[in-house]
Amino acid sequence: MFRLIVMVGAFLAVWPAVAKQWREDRAGFWKTVWLMLAYVVCCALGVALTFALLIKSGKPNDTEALAG
Repeated sequence: MFRLIVMVGAFLAVWPAVAKQWREDRAGFWKTVWLMLAYVVCCALGVALTFALLIKSGKPNDTEALAG
């Protein structure tokens, strides 16, 4: 849950800068969009890996699953 909160917080923190960039630098805006998309993909892979480890280990929380 903490990872999701951090991810949403990161998007909310950069939103004003992205809106300003949309008005002033369209090419830079599209590069930023691609980088944000890459961030989302990395976060999704991290969440998927965490769930895969939880399912494989059968342990109730991610700390125990990741500790081995």
